[in-house]
Amino acid sequence: SSYVWSNGSTDSLINITTGGTYAVTASNVYGCSASTTHQVTQLQTPYLLLNTIGSLCQGGSTSIMAFGTASQYTWDDGSTGQSYTVSPTSNTMYHVTATNDNGCTTVDSTLITVNPVYHVEVNDAICQNRPYNQYGFSLPSQITAGTFDYQLNLQTVHGCDSIITLHLTVNPIPVVPATISGPSA
Repeated sequence: SSYVWSNGSTDSLINITTGGTYAVTASNVYGCSASTTHQVTQLQTPYLLLNTIGSLCQGGSTSIMAFGTASQYTWDDGSTGQSYTVSPTSNTMYHVTATNDNGCTTVDSTLITVNPVYHVEVNDAICQNRPYNQYGFSLPSQITAGTFDYQLNLQTVHGCDSIITLHLTVNPIPVVPATISGPSA
């Protein structure tokens, strides 16, 4: 048998990628032929848009929202729903498959970047009656000897809270004698 399709193909089967009307005429070795027409309706894939913040601070969580024309949204771990809450510990790519009522699918993904949070501990010492101006601290003269803890709360350029803890030892100053004794001249 030989075939002639309306798109010019002479194969027995054709791959349809768009909707429309497709006609085929089949002929056999006896000179007999038959024709048929097929109407192919192209089903629409669902529209899909992901709404996410794109980055978060280490230890944080965020929700990825899927919007569109799908009837079901399936995430990497098999869970379903338009909202997907994540708490990544490192930069992670998340994928969602949107499926409409016709079974057509669209896939999209988003990268969540994890920004670091810093907790720095500093041990330092000064002499009594001296101010301290290092590591972002600006402390007035320290009158009392001993060890004291100070905390400085900062934000990184990504808005992540970071803490510097200062363990400051204030060493006593020596006592200077008030009087001097000795033989007189």
